[in-house]
Amino acid sequence: MSRNYPLEIILRHTGTAELVDAHDTTLWSSDADENFRETVSDELLTEEDLDEILDYLSENELLTDAEVARFESSEWDCTEESLEGDEAANDDPLGDEDEE
Repeated sequence: MSRNYPLEIILRHTGTAELVDAHDTTLWSSDADENFRETVSDELLTEEDLDEILDYLSENELLTDAEVARFESSEWDCTEESLEGDEAANDDPLGDEDEE
């Protein structure tokens, strides 16, 4: 399977997790994976759940051992969204607030 590296795990402010590639293509989403919700968690996911998420992705062959190692070594990112960050990013959608 060909992948566009690096991969990233995004913990959404809604409490879900997504595995995305370098082109922001969603490779996996916790809210679309009924088995994940039944066996791991249907609660709000946080960074504290990252090991459990990585274990699940590895056990279900959604990530290779080498890919898991890159997340565990922090070579690849795990981003946790926040409502504050999202709101701040949307305050100036054109990015011209500093221009006068």
